[in-house]
Amino acid sequence: MADFEVGQKVTVEAMRSGAIRIETVEKVTHGGKRITLSDGSVWKGDGSQPVGYTDRHYTGPVVRAFRDEDTDVIARKRLVNAIIAFGKSLGASKDICADHPYTTADLTAIWEAIKVAQRNATGGAA
Repeated sequence: MADFEVGQKVTVEAMRSGAIRIETVEKVTHGGKRITLSDGSVWKGDGSQPVGYTDRHYTGPVVRAFRDEDTDVIARKRLVNAIIAFGKSLGASKDICADHPYTTADLTAIWEAIKVAQRNATGGAA
């Protein structure tokens, strides 16, 4: 029996850094031994590793059941990465990381302020 069902929302998670992205189970095949996600990736039915990966000591991402906090974690990571990329474009160092204590609301406010500054600097073209 498969650990996942068609239509189920799942999270692809890195073992060290947590939730990476949210997908939906599109297919369960081979008697539940394989699942296909909405991004087209194919995983073992238990979500432990992608199909075709042969190393017994796999340490890459895994698939697990979606949790409500995953949406916030992913949004926070994306905002941090966008802010870091903007800082790098200005030649700034990487002062914040995904483990920084800013909330998602704080990061969203920072990113919105950056977008306003970009629009003002380019005459509204950003």
